[in-house]
Amino acid sequence: MEVTMSSNGPVLLVTIKGRLDGNTSPGLERDLLGRIQAGETTIVMDFADVDYVSSAGLRVMMVAAKRVRAAHGSVVLCAINDNVLEVLRLSGFHTFFRILPSVAEAMTDVTGTS
Repeated sequence: MEVTMSSNGPVLLVTIKGRLDGNTSPGLERDLLGRIQAGETTIVMDFADVDYVSSAGLRVMMVAAKRVRAAHGSVVLCAINDNVLEVLRLSGFHTFFRILPSVAEAMTDVTGTS
């Protein structure tokens, strides 16, 4: 898995490529929680190149979302393929996250600009 995190104004864009599973999720969790602790609480997670998410990956997403919400921030997921979206639906995670079709739409959503 490859993760890129970049600040775009007030938004942290997290781009994930590959599999988000028990082997790869600890690194993402460490890095993401570090950024949240540093005050980056408006997050867009780009799943365009994620082909698999396990329960360990779902857990990282939930932990991050809870921390962000406690800090009055928001997490938006975007560009999720049908297979990963089905995992989110079956696990009920689609009810915890705002999910949008593209990075552009997610960035507009979290910044309130058009």
